Amino acid sequence: MGAFLVYAGPREHVLLDRRLYLPQSWAEDAEQREGAGVPEGVTLQAKPQLAHAMLEHLWAQGVPVGWVARDKVYGNDAPLRERIAA
Repeated sequence: MGAFLVYAGPREHVLLDRRLYLPQSWAEDAEQREGAGVPEGVTLQAKPQLAHAMLEHLWAQGVPVGWVARDKVYGNDAPLRERIAA
């Protein structure tokens, strides 16, 4: 369960970042998280929030982003769309 930021080019693809995504049921079940080895600081976040954090980290490193492909979960999030378009 995760969100991934990947560069895909004509000759290569590279994993740039990843974040652990916890569904609501896992976020509410400390025993399940502990049994799976989920780190203490990982909390419930919506997938668009995870994507936003990964993109901000990428931009802070000076990595240029020409375009972003995403599914409807990310594409339907207005704040994320607006930040990508900025």
